[in-house]
Amino acid sequence: MRAGDEELAANLEHTRSMSDERAIREHVQGCEQCQRESRLLGAVQGKLAKLRSSEPDPLLRARAFARLDGEATRDTPVKSRMPRRWVLAAAGGWAAAAGFGALWLVQRSERDATRTAALPPMVNEALREYERVRERELPAPRAPSELEGALGRPVPYLSSDDVTLVSSWLTTIREESSVAIAYRFRERILVQFVVSEALFLRQPLVREAIGRSGVYLSQAGSQVVVGRLGRGVGSLLVGESSPEVLERLLPST
Repeated sequence: MRAGDEELAANLEHTRSMSDERAIREHVQGCEQCQRESRLLGAVQGKLAKLRSSEPDPLLRARAFARLDGEATRDTPVKSRMPRRWVLAAAGGWAAAAGFGALWLVQRSERDATRTAALPPMVNEALREYERVRERELPAPRAPSELEGALGRPVPYLSSDDVTLVSSWLTTIREESSVAIAYRFRERILVQFVVSEALFLRQPLVREAIGRSGVYLSQAGSQVVVGRLGRGVGSLLVGESSPEVLERLLPST
């Protein structure tokens, strides 16, 4: 049976027991119910195709995932929890529904208070890289085009008058190509790590914090980490300054 016929048979409920292509087609031609289902399927697929052409806002996706994670685990018996693949499918559908104005998420003013004991792997790797480079002579900045080519997206540099770019280089975070940018700020070094949106949102604690308030905050000793989501990328700014200062330097996009 060809791919199109398999799809048709899978979506027309009472043809599931049929395996012969000719029998299915003959049945569908004379069955009003099958024809209605086939037309409905075509209409839904057409709507979905139009929705996919407009990419949902990344912050909305983060909030959707965070909301779903909370709903799937809060006061819910283990046996009755929704399978993860269904949760992911629902997230995609709800994000698409936002294109029709279905604004079901509420902006919250909470700030994440994650501490050293629960740092995501991505954040731990960024902190190790920060420790490795801050006492060393930093290399000359790489060309922006080279950094963007490795990342596959434009790099969102800090734009504050208080900071001066001193270095940039290619690195890896969680075995994925990433960009590191060092700035001088009040005689101290800050390092901004830019990773893919997919990697950024794969960290549950980061995703939940972004979903709640639009910013991720954590601290390891004197080192503070602030994270924000951009268009197709996520940024982590690491330095020995207050969370409020780093949050101001790393604005949302």
